[in-house]
Amino acid sequence: MIDATTDKDGICTLVLDQPARSHNLLDRASTATLRRFIEKALTDPKVIGIVITSAKKSFLVGADLDELWSLASAAEAADYSAAVQDMHRLMETGGKAVVAALNGSALGGGFELALACHHRIAADLPDLRVGLPEATLGLLPGGGGTQRLPRLIGIEKAAPLLLKGIQLSPSHALEKGLIDELCAAGDLVDRAKAWILSNPQPVQPWDRAEYKASIDPRIPEGAASFLKLGGDLRASTWRNDHARHAILACIYESAVSTIDTGLKVEQRRFAELMVAPATRNIIRTTFFHTRQARHRATSIDSGKKVAVLGAGMMGAGIATVCANAGYKVMLVDRDQTLADGGKAYAEKVLGREVGAGVLSESGMRERLDNIVTTADLGAVRGCEIAIEAVFEDREVKADIYRAVEEAQGDILLATNTSTLPIAGLAKTLRWPDRFIGLHFFSPVDRMPLVEVIPGMETSPDTLARALAFIRRIRKVPIVVQDERGFFTSRVFSTYVREGLALLTEGVPPALIEHGGRLAGMPVGPLTVVDEVSAATMLSIQRQNERDLGEHYKPAPGDDVLAMLVDQLDRRGKKYGRGLYDYPQGERKRLWPGLAIHFPVSKPDMDVETVIDRLLGIQAVEAVRCLEEGVIASAADGDLGSVLGWNYPASVGGALAYIDGIGARRFVECCNVFAERVGARFSPPAVLKDMAISNSRFHEI
Repeated sequence: MIDATTDKDGICTLVLDQPARSHNLLDRASTATLRRFIEKALTDPKVIGIVITSAKKSFLVGADLDELWSLASAAEAADYSAAVQDMHRLMETGGKAVVAALNGSALGGGFELALACHHRIAADLPDLRVGLPEATLGLLPGGGGTQRLPRLIGIEKAAPLLLKGIQLSPSHALEKGLIDELCAAGDLVDRAKAWILSNPQPVQPWDRAEYKASIDPRIPEGAASFLKLGGDLRASTWRNDHARHAILACIYESAVSTIDTGLKVEQRRFAELMVAPATRNIIRTTFFHTRQARHRATSIDSGKKVAVLGAGMMGAGIATVCANAGYKVMLVDRDQTLADGGKAYAEKVLGREVGAGVLSESGMRERLDNIVTTADLGAVRGCEIAIEAVFEDREVKADIYRAVEEAQGDILLATNTSTLPIAGLAKTLRWPDRFIGLHFFSPVDRMPLVEVIPGMETSPDTLARALAFIRRIRKVPIVVQDERGFFTSRVFSTYVREGLALLTEGVPPALIEHGGRLAGMPVGPLTVVDEVSAATMLSIQRQNERDLGEHYKPAPGDDVLAMLVDQLDRRGKKYGRGLYDYPQGERKRLWPGLAIHFPVSKPDMDVETVIDRLLGIQAVEAVRCLEEGVIASAADGDLGSVLGWNYPASVGGALAYIDGIGARRFVECCNVFAERVGARFSPPAVLKDMAISNSRFHEI
């Protein structure tokens, strides 16, 4: 629905207000409707200009992904893009001024609509955001964003915004040139009309004869700039992000072609990506499955005050996201200095957001004011939720739980443990029905997943309250069974252990690390050992050995960890020496001593074999978790792997990875690896059944 009114000065105001939606979305029907209104205004001799605004809290927040998902072919996707592009060209070449009055966030197709206007005015609101986040979904802006933004603000400033999908606050958007004015929300339409009266026949910069791109790749300096952009992109993505490479190709086109030629290139690239398996994998997992997971929470009240017990990096991160969501937070540690250090960490995190343009200074101060530090555990009084985030020591945790229950008996008590079974921790509690595991991931401010682990005695009410809390702090929950390692730690550990297995087999360490990156993992498995620390991993391993006794199954790399810690004193990055050396002021480098203790005997191993093993072992373990009921669905497994430890989203997650290969072929590969390197690759029964029936975890 669009409400159109024309005032006495001849200015037509179009108010976007799609029925039965909380936000306006771009789809084929709304595009066709908006085009009709624009055509009518452009051909009406009484109309001198157009203002486009919204009746919603937001302006227009992008494409309807349900509709995009339904596009059946590249040709259909190209037609979708062409319809939007043609409407935008009609707006900017119609001979009348068009102003975007951004009363709320304008993202994706919404900001592309604003870019096609001759002037952009935004309300100065703390939650308003503008940007083109399509790269984060494996897509590129298909409504002219890759062509207009570089032409508007210059390639140097536009490239990182497009390639990273950055969303900016109003002040930073103004500073970078994405919008032209800021004003109070109540003055928005009046300011837009005033601009039209002063600029009745504007022309877009790229439609002027004198227009020149900020970088010309046809001269040496410009070519060098694009070579650097391409090199930096390849270095950061390895070979795993086709969308960002397509975006860069479109940016290049903006520098060498007319706007109309560039739009055709963008249209073709958009269509190719829209039907690419990688894009569909990303959208299915990070959008549809995320939406499904978030809807598990009810709208029950999750309280107003949270206590976070432990002010280390995890505790401080949890405190930060709680403060961001409007909670009053009591950040508690054993002494005031440690608690204050946690708040300083929160200030550092929020300061980065201010620097990146996604948060204002006043917003940062408001959130920091929500965090109160103390060394008194009695501060949990009056809190509805307490989250323990101390190191993995059962006795320390038990002491904290006793103090919390004495201070506030009806509190929802959660632990952020990543390794200790919830049932075991609950044994010391008076009210185990109010206890639950909430496993956050580091860094908490950037990692969206929370593993929710009910114990044997956790009540349905506690689970419901926990899910409501997670929804409020804008995280994505998966509910998992209380099994050792839960889901994420259990499966991710196989990646690290397989890297150590390859090391002991004589595979060059550099090949192992490069294989991990080429597979799409954020870091190589040997890097993970150093980041977590071999000492920590060995401590967990030995705790598992004590707990399980004769039922403990040795894992690949057990001996390596013991050697690193007990014999070589190479404990990891924070100790200054591990599988890597960390010379001060220099880049880390693989420790030369690895060649002595793990001599290379397979220098010619195919990197594809390394990739298959590193991704495949995680997939096998994820299937085991599904088979054992640790996770409830393949969707949860994919969400957990992509959002929890950055399993490559381009394959959809640890279970969707099998779909991409095909169950039959994957089982054949597993059987080969099981015979060559160990029974850990033996395919679970459910996989064998899928191979026989040629079935999948997800529909295509």
